[in-house]
Amino acid sequence: MLQVLNCAIYLFAVGMAVLATGKLLPRKWFPADRFPFKTWRWERGGRIYRKLRLQRWKDRMPDASLRSKNMVRKKTGTHPDTELLQTLVAETCVAEISHWALMVLSLPVLWIHPGTGGRIIMLLCILGNLVFVIIQRYNRPRLLRALKMRSGTRQNIVSCT
Repeated sequence: MLQVLNCAIYLFAVGMAVLATGKLLPRKWFPADRFPFKTWRWERGGRIYRKLRLQRWKDRMPDASLRSKNMVRKKTGTHPDTELLQTLVAETCVAEISHWALMVLSLPVLWIHPGTGGRIIMLLCILGNLVFVIIQRYNRPRLLRALKMRSGTRQNIVSCT
């Protein structure tokens, strides 16, 4: 039981550190039109995720922006402006990289709690974060299309500052 508590403390601390780091990183470091954020051909502009019925359940997932006052809110309303769309595109990039980092940083759980229990905890962390990576990869192409329609220029799409 102590190992499970140690895993929980470790994962909470790592989560807070990744969240704080993500808030501090310059958004210009996360170009939506480049690797690893650019949509892969097989993703078909995010449409592949509709097969998972993502649009039905993604809004039921926890949203850290609802609990933190200094995070960008994900709800855009009916007519978001260009600046908000650009901000949201950049935020999807930061969120995606943060969730990938959390997956990698869940590996030390195997040393904290060796055996089946640690493997289960690590697997749950990886799967839980993978869900959020998929949500970002689904939302980003949709935001980019909205931004393109709003701005009418390609230059505004790739600029995530």
